[in-house]
Amino acid sequence: AAVVLLLPTVYSFQPFPCATCHTSNTNTRGFGAKRSAVIVQSSDTSTDITSSLASLLGGDYAGHSATFSSADGSLIPVPDHLVPESLVEWGQVPSCLEVLSSEDVSFTTVDDESAATVTALVTMERTVVSVVPEVGCGVDNLDTMRSTEKLVFASRRGGSSYDAGGEESVSQLYAFEDMSLEEEEGEDGECAEAKRVLAWETRLPPLRGASRVKVETIFSLPSQTGPLLDDEDIETDYARRIRVVFEAIPSEETVATPITVVLERRVADTNSGGAWGVGGGLDGRTVSKLIGKDNANKPFSDTKALLVGGDEDDGDSDSDEDTSETTLSLPGNIVVRHGSTDGGQWFVDLILVSTKQVDESAMISGTTIVRRIMNSESGSSEVECYFE
Repeated sequence: AAVVLLLPTVYSFQPFPCATCHTSNTNTRGFGAKRSAVIVQSSDTSTDITSSLASLLGGDYAGHSATFSSADGSLIPVPDHLVPESLVEWGQVPSCLEVLSSEDVSFTTVDDESAATVTALVTMERTVVSVVPEVGCGVDNLDTMRSTEKLVFASRRGGSSYDAGGEESVSQLYAFEDMSLEEEEGEDGECAEAKRVLAWETRLPPLRGASRVKVETIFSLPSQTGPLLDDEDIETDYARRIRVVFEAIPSEETVATPITVVLERRVADTNSGGAWGVGGGLDGRTVSKLIGKDNANKPFSDTKALLVGGDEDDGDSDSDEDTSETTLSLPGNIVVRHGSTDGGQWFVDLILVSTKQVDESAMISGTTIVRRIMNSESGSSEVECYFE
């Protein structure tokens, strides 16, 4: 059965000054609030940044990457030129690609006592290996596509921006953490896992003279139990995350590219440098084992997205009077919403919807909302996070 998610309108959100933690009386009636929304600006303390980084960045990951239209949220299948002819003829073009990621992360702090500032510098080099679909004997020696990006982030306490001397492109890193769940017991009597979020933007070369940014947000997911990679008779817990990536042109108030969603689990705490498939020899069995056999057989992109409506229209998008606001519901329980605030500022919301099984139905148990208020001239953003 379809689940209808009623989202609060943009007018439900009020701006908050930067602080370590706020409790909001935000109207979230669309979510049936169990507690007040908690806003955490972890970038005020390097300790919290380190905690979030350790749980969401670094090491090796395996999962699926799917792409969706930024116009209507529809799935964009894997391009035909990457798919074996037989699968195209049979109408079995995959909805996503299998991906293996390796991240090398270093963390340093710069303490300027004279200016009473502490800047946390984070350098990350990420290698992504995308596995090309294959059939028959081809699965014994899979082709891959490789990409590498290097990012430098700054998170500062005291003061505003950080100048790296022009040697590196430095982006502001935002880390958010909701520890309240660790005080609650789940159905099995164990404490629930804390929710963590990382968010950043990377400046890109202007497009037609307009500022352009690449936006990435990472949400933590509940860990998943599965067999050890080297001993299937022993089970262990795998940390999981979901990444959402797209490009935006703030001056045009538009999401300029398709939206990429990557759901993956951590398979190693130490990065391998993304050596999979170098020189050939990567086979389907290895990829399936890394992703997890159940995950490999049931990619998240093959599931139906939650049906999304607003508070005012009870799910009927045709009656929505504010046509300038766009809401996209994507598989993986991701919702992308953008439009104008009451003050005329362009915002982009990324929402992760948490669900739990009750009998045979999926019930909404919470939401994590990352809101970006984007400056149309500079392309910079104010970022806040609401845990619900």
